[in-house]
Amino acid sequence: MSTQSAIRRFFSGVSRAFAWGRAALGNALVLLVAIGIVALVVSSGPSTQTIEPGSALVLDPAGIIVEERTPPSATDVLAGVPPTGPRLRDITQALAKAAEDDRIGALFLDVGDLAFVQPAHLHTIGQSLTAFKASGKQVVAFGDHFSQGQYYLASFADQVFLAPMGEVSFLGYGLFGFYTKDLLDKLKVNVHVFRAGEFKDAVEPYTRNDMSETSRRSYQALVDQTWTLFLNQVASNRGIATDALADFAARYDEHLAAADGDAARAALEAGLVDELVDADEVRVRLTDMVGRDGDGYRGTSFADYLRPALPPTDAPIAVITASGLILSGSGDAGIRAGDMTRRLRNVRKDDNVKALVVRLDTGGGSAFASEAIRRELELLRTKGKPVVVSMGAAAASGGYWVATAADRIVASPFSITGSIGVFAMVQTLEESLAGVGVNFDGVATGPLVGGMNVFDGVGEQMQRVLQSSVDYTYRQFLGVVARGRGMSPEEVRAVADGRVYSGQQALEVGLVDAVGTLDDAIRIAADLAEIDDPEVRYLHRQLSPQEELLSRMVEELATSAPKLPTAAARHMAEEMDRLFLLNDPRHIYALCRTCSPVL
Repeated sequence: MSTQSAIRRFFSGVSRAFAWGRAALGNALVLLVAIGIVALVVSSGPSTQTIEPGSALVLDPAGIIVEERTPPSATDVLAGVPPTGPRLRDITQALAKAAEDDRIGALFLDVGDLAFVQPAHLHTIGQSLTAFKASGKQVVAFGDHFSQGQYYLASFADQVFLAPMGEVSFLGYGLFGFYTKDLLDKLKVNVHVFRAGEFKDAVEPYTRNDMSETSRRSYQALVDQTWTLFLNQVASNRGIATDALADFAARYDEHLAAADGDAARAALEAGLVDELVDADEVRVRLTDMVGRDGDGYRGTSFADYLRPALPPTDAPIAVITASGLILSGSGDAGIRAGDMTRRLRNVRKDDNVKALVVRLDTGGGSAFASEAIRRELELLRTKGKPVVVSMGAAAASGGYWVATAADRIVASPFSITGSIGVFAMVQTLEESLAGVGVNFDGVATGPLVGGMNVFDGVGEQMQRVLQSSVDYTYRQFLGVVARGRGMSPEEVRAVADGRVYSGQQALEVGLVDAVGTLDDAIRIAADLAEIDDPEVRYLHRQLSPQEELLSRMVEELATSAPKLPTAAARHMAEEMDRLFLLNDPRHIYALCRTCSPVL
């Protein structure tokens, strides 16, 4: 046999092997999708669970509490972000229902698997826990360890139990980020920045090695107030002086040393917990409280508890949740202007809908996309349908741009908002390429052709174009805020320039109308639409069976892969999303760089 013939036979065999493998893989994927669809149909069916009178509702959320479930992104997986947990409204609805349900006799808070909760979401759940306790039913919390967010929720309980080798860890809030100017200089990457607003600092990580003084003042005020709200609430829940609670956090090393290194005893002596007991003893006490069911206490998880409830299909109050970066076009990631405007048009044309509540959880993004969504909300109001915006963890920059179209804006005290400013940023590699012997050249019909090329820098005329565009967009931003809030442009400018505010601060400067929850926003919308007993329809985007299956597969991978600390993982994923997803064709953004205090 000749060498050529042997080679041909070898590659022919390899080709057949690849073809067989591709077919086998395709069949396997089809089978997996089919299995996933069946599993989803079965798991989403009505619950057959019988709830015995006096049972405990077990609130045991895992992962990250979100406004709306979305498929995990590749950056989430790469950064090791914990899986998506329950929706915020599912938790609050379960608590509201259980408060009125005679079958529910107590609540057991098991927050050990809760990875991260935004401060605004903590506040909302805390209010729901307070309302549940007002029904006279006991609340018990237990943890092997309590992180800051976990402990905030546990502090609402009538009894807080901690494992004897556990710890209560809360140290305060902070806002941190990476600054890469030196790295970009070493790589000879030129960063061209155009901005409007003294406090608009979304570009600082690329142009500085540290936080500017203006940003430091703005963010320090934000984290200080968030921390004060946290301390006041926990101190009230536990009957501890606020100063004593702040002292425990600030001098934790000394408190721990006084307890001979025993973190659980330090928490007990500080009054943060009521007893140090193991998990099995807590189960015994719950059995004594609510009765026995088989080998354990009588209880039901909040996921099973909510499952039989179906939202009305023609309710007069519609709620749309928008979470993530504001982006142009359509797609899965973030708040896509194309998809969002389509949903809003459907609401505008639906005669059954009398009012709309928009739940915003975003630090902004594309200025063009933000305006497209704002305009669609404005058109909806011309049909006589009131619009109320409810702010989640953040509704800043482009998110606030969108919010200006509402009849009323309701924020949580912990919401981050404002950041009224605009910037454009272009990174170019001409010096990096020249350093390794690669040059870029060509011909054009005019000086602006190729004036903003990643391989050839940004020309002087294009710099003037970008700065003019940014200044104009900033004036537009000031204008929509002025019209929406009934303020003069001068009044808006006094609170703008990119400053960020908590919801409470925003109320004081006139950027929001009220501090409250999503339920408060729904009640305001009902009042505006003159609806006495409103029913609510949540118009959330349904994941396809394939997306559900992919989410479960990716979440399984995420749970087994090595992880960064939760806050660091989230920060990394957010930075990667900004790098790869921001898609404004003019490179002009209304974006808040850091819109979630790090626990």
